[in-house]
Amino acid sequence: MASGTRDVLQRLTYEAFGGVRTTKGEGARTSYIGREEDNESGLGFYGVRLYEPEYGRFTGVDAYRAEYLNFNPYEYSLNSPIGLFDNGGKWVQGMDDVARLAIVESVPIEFQSKVTFDANGVVQPGPLLEAAVGQDPNSNIAILSRLAENDLTVQVQTSDTYETKNREDGRTELSSLTEEYSAGITLIPEKDAQAANLPAGMPVSTNGTTQIYLRPDLPQQGKNGYLSRGQIAAHELFSHFRFFILAKAGKAETAAHHLRGQPKNDVDKAADNAENGADR
Repeated sequence: MASGTRDVLQRLTYEAFGGVRTTKGEGARTSYIGREEDNESGLGFYGVRLYEPEYGRFTGVDAYRAEYLNFNPYEYSLNSPIGLFDNGGKWVQGMDDVARLAIVESVPIEFQSKVTFDANGVVQPGPLLEAAVGQDPNSNIAILSRLAENDLTVQVQTSDTYETKNREDGRTELSSLTEEYSAGITLIPEKDAQAANLPAGMPVSTNGTTQIYLRPDLPQQGKNGYLSRGQIAAHELFSHFRFFILAKAGKAETAAHHLRGQPKNDVDKAADNAENGADR
């Protein structure tokens, strides 16, 4: 290979749903929409589900099938492969520039270059998985690598205000982090509130996806008793969202902090560890 150039190993063209139309050469690691093939089955490996391009169908049902009742839970990209694509998995997604910086700063400085995003703000798992090799499984970088590969989505965004859904009467309410003297909040989907063992009065997400809101005025570096935006992002991602996933899988009791007057629980301890492991 000449200096500054790279040879093309393989060139492929595809049918709309991913069936190979023409191929020249060999050796490409990825295929249709940049996904790999499962070595054993030959099916497309889309993170959470396997995909059969010949039929334009996944081999398992959509994790969010309840939100798409008018569509077949096995179909690819709502049956519109030209305008939409479906990675099959879910992601950690930074919804704005400051939120993406907060996600980057949620891990130690030595690993921050490994936190990368696609054009939609979705955290890319590959570099994180490489960085997590040999690290403590409970370290921030190791946890973020697992969250990026998990089958649940979390959207991280910065805003003083946020919408929630009242679980008792179903009303949508507008709240303010500033008025609550809070730096951040994690909102879990209503359908998962019971599995996460949330207190009855705790609000839930309005869009069926876990949402993390961070105050936009958080300092880049914590001082005078205040936490930095990286520490707050770590607190929300690596304690609340992480324990939501564990509780949903039956491996933890709750995703919420301890009740007032009670001893610290595992969520509290995880939050402390996450804050200590951010941006250092």
